[in-house]
Amino acid sequence: MAKSTKTLDLSVFEQGVHHNELAKQRFHRQSAKVLRELARHLGYKAGDFDLRHNRAGIAVSGEIILHSDTLYVQLSQSAMGPAWGFMWRTCKGRRDYTGGTNQWMPWDRLYDLASVSQTMLAARG
Repeated sequence: MAKSTKTLDLSVFEQGVHHNELAKQRFHRQSAKVLRELARHLGYKAGDFDLRHNRAGIAVSGEIILHSDTLYVQLSQSAMGPAWGFMWRTCKGRRDYTGGTNQWMPWDRLYDLASVSQTMLAARG
């Protein structure tokens, strides 16, 4: 059984991280933890997905991406701040970087990864 997201610090998703290296480091660490837990909720095992980081420049958060053969989930903050939430979409393989239509979820959905995973699983068909 996957551990509860209550043990994770999700406040990093509600704070701007641009121009703040320590906040950006926390954002990347917590994003990786959340995406690994989401992968467990999706039923993925080691090797079923890639977890990638793009640190990008000082003015943005960069991206942390979970990419499987059927889903692409990207945690990042818009240059406009953290209010936009996170993006996900279906895809056809791990070399598909454009995939299906971008979908957005608010950050607070990460408190219920079981529900997030069900939404994503239903969308991929």
